[in-house]
Amino acid sequence: MRVFKLPEEIINDIERDYKSIWVKKNTILVTAGEIRRKVSFVKSGLLRVYLEDDESGREVLLYEVRPHEICTMGLFACMHDNDMKRLANCRVECDTELITIDAENIKSWQTKYVSWNNLIIDVFLSRYNDLLNTINEITFENIEGRIIKSLKKEAGSSLNNKVAITHQELANKLGTTRVVVSRILKKLEHEGKIKLMRGEIHLVAKSEYFLQGNT
Repeated sequence: MRVFKLPEEIINDIERDYKSIWVKKNTILVTAGEIRRKVSFVKSGLLRVYLEDDESGREVLLYEVRPHEICTMGLFACMHDNDMKRLANCRVECDTELITIDAENIKSWQTKYVSWNNLIIDVFLSRYNDLLNTINEITFENIEGRIIKSLKKEAGSSLNNKVAITHQELANKLGTTRVVVSRILKKLEHEGKIKLMRGEIHLVAKSEYFLQGNT
């Protein structure tokens, strides 16, 4: 997934005019249907923007907001002339330092910085592609393949092939249930491809399944 960094001049404006706050893991910042003319800028940490089914509680990840990024959903809500309801939820995935920016500043950057307008176009196109990829995965890929792909991606930045994630968190990320995820993980463990620990999943380094890039 492509990472979009705000232009330096806008980061300077944000840090000059606003103070950051720390928000605890699992805090819900926005719920679907809410009207909120502010947007979150992440200094450190991670936000998750997702859809949730009220009846089953299943979630589908739309995108993540990483350090020095701004929430796309909030961005477009602030740019809209009328009060626009948020279409998705936003949750803090780990203890996060963020800044809440007013809609007035968002609009002023459109006339003040060319770099800002270029960034908006790039972000919109990227999020659209992310959405198409999500639809493709949910529609055409089996859940075991999606679990394996996700574990490989998360372990890519780890030196010891460990992924710090619970079964429920993995289920939320993939838009399925914890029961389904647990069943498949147990199967992979039985096959010697992973080891399950409390709050962690270890990819077995000697497993050709992962070393050869299988999905």
